[in-house]
Amino acid sequence: MNRILTALLMLTLVACRKSDILPPTVTGVSVNGENQEQILDVNPGDTLIIRAIIDDNTELGQFKIDIHHDFNGHSHKSTMTRYAEIRIKNISGLSYNLEEMFIVPDTTASGIYHGIIQSLDAEGNVSLPEVFYFNVVRPEQPTIAMNLPATISAGSVLNIDGLLSAVGADVHLSLVQIRIRSSKTGDNLLNQNYDLSGAPTTWNPFANGNISVTIPADENEKIFFRIRVEDSNGNNTIFESEIIIV
Repeated sequence: MNRILTALLMLTLVACRKSDILPPTVTGVSVNGENQEQILDVNPGDTLIIRAIIDDNTELGQFKIDIHHDFNGHSHKSTMTRYAEIRIKNISGLSYNLEEMFIVPDTTASGIYHGIIQSLDAEGNVSLPEVFYFNVVRPEQPTIAMNLPATISAGSVLNIDGLLSAVGADVHLSLVQIRIRSSKTGDNLLNQNYDLSGAPTTWNPFANGNISVTIPADENEKIFFRIRVEDSNGNNTIFESEIIIV
């Protein structure tokens, strides 16, 4: 009797098991003809044409495109808005050539945005996410002019020297984010947000904020530098560079 019950239980488990466990794949992602490794500059009001190829071994079910900002910090009300849009559509077959058009709203704040494409098959398997980026550019976004060395000695101090400036009347700087990362360990030597008080129109991280960082004595490759500045209208500008350790 126990053997019969065990056999029936095994048959039930086999019947409930999904026949397809392979997820779909998303490949060949491009934005306006540029592959996903490129960060495309676009203006508010521009059209984005997102293309990709979606394949599955049995039957496709859906795809989703999720576009949102790549900022970190500040969500206050401003004259500009952060663009976000999610689009989901049903699809079928073994292969699908995705081609979707998005229009960047006229009020979109400047800065880098990213989109995620994923697909679902008929069995509920989900593809790995494929990511693309684009940079919304506005003439009134903040400017960044950094004065950083091309090389620096391990164990020395790096002063974060440069001039950040707001552009336009009645606009001031509101937030600065600085991240410095070691290429050797992947650790952050500095990762900090600075809320600026007093509504400054210009700001120097070292002269005004006394911001500096000591390079570890055992650092022997390079460091990655990234600074993001946001103004009172919600516009963002990012500057990135590498500094070689000598």
